[in-house]
Amino acid sequence: MRKLPPAQRSAMLEEKLKVRAALNAKLAGLVAKRDAFVAEHRAKAPPKKQSSFDLVVEETLKKQIAR
Repeated sequence: MRKLPPAQRSAMLEEKLKVRAALNAKLAGLVAKRDAFVAEHRAKAPPKKQSSFDLVVEETLKKQIAR
């Protein structure tokens, strides 16, 4: 890219930014679908026991994410 003239470099960067924006939009849509799927299945699942390992891990991760 360094060998390209400034005009071509700018055009290439603009093209890459457009591709990145499109991929980010697609990713956001997929994340939303995944979150809806997980929420739906959690609602259908039986309640978890208070001492389950998964529950402890989930709570720990939520605390770490909140930081």
